[in-house]
Amino acid sequence: MNPQLQPFPPEQAPPALDLHAALSALVNLFTSGTPCRLVLEVGGPSASTRQPDGSSPPTPSALVPADLSNREIAVLGVLAKASEPLKGRTVANRAGIRYTSHFREMMSGLVGRGLVIVGPEGGYWSKGRRLPEAPR
Repeated sequence: MNPQLQPFPPEQAPPALDLHAALSALVNLFTSGTPCRLVLEVGGPSASTRQPDGSSPPTPSALVPADLSNREIAVLGVLAKASEPLKGRTVANRAGIRYTSHFREMMSGLVGRGLVIVGPEGGYWSKGRRLPEAPR
């Protein structure tokens, strides 16, 4: 066994951690008690999720408003990983959602709440992310 990977002896084991309480305290610290939902992404970026320049894609914000639906969270996750503004049909396909009038209404709501913006040449983009420069 690698000497650097040996487990703690029982008498030196670190105390048990209440993960839920620790995460709740952390969320409250950063949100001043504002209700929110903590979203954890398990695992790191794989080769298939790397950007064309080899960098890792930006990760979605760990804190999202508590009143978002699972569909809205899926859309925000798709947009957080996008390398360019995406058309609505592409966002829906990548999020596993049917492209219907209800989807378009949901996107309009996300834009209205300031969570998503419409790019200068169309397409949806995550608010707060810098838009990529247009090719010359």
